[in-house]
Amino acid sequence: MGEEIRLKVGELTERGDFGRGIIRISARDMKRVGVTEGDIVELEGKRKTAAIAVRSYPADIGLDIIRMDGLVRRNCGAGISEPVKISKADGKEAKAVTIAPARRGIIIHMGGNLIKQNLLMRPLIVGDIIIPNPVVQDRKTQTTLFEQFFGVDFGEFFFTPFGEEKFVVVSTEPKGTVRPRSR
Repeated sequence: MGEEIRLKVGELTERGDFGRGIIRISARDMKRVGVTEGDIVELEGKRKTAAIAVRSYPADIGLDIIRMDGLVRRNCGAGISEPVKISKADGKEAKAVTIAPARRGIIIHMGGNLIKQNLLMRPLIVGDIIIPNPVVQDRKTQTTLFEQFFGVDFGEFFFTPFGEEKFVVVSTEPKGTVRPRSR
């Protein structure tokens, strides 16, 4: 088992990284925590959350920094340049996850399978705010909702069926950090 470490928060700079529930840390820091790329880490600022560890940007090698988007920062209760604790998470397979729109008065009419598909492999904790974007965005195999309905491929353009709509994780079964998987 790895150790718990503290790193200063930095902002993700690649637009494609936003909303995917990932953090970027160095291979050295992953080793210290006892994780490899793709593993779940627990983050703790003013609150606990979980994210997927991904290798740092080449320019960050040697810096004691953890990069995350605004949602992950909000979920762990830490701002830019503030320290967060990072440790290996014990993520369990989700049996059930309940989410709700984060804004009052919003009603989403959409099949549960599409939402589930966009939450696969994402670590979730009750109280987290999320945008249900796929964790893995392989443009070669990704089909968007628009493409599914109309059979039109927009090449390099990537649309998410939820736009920037945010959801809150209301409950999980089991409790704690969970990760939805395909069945």
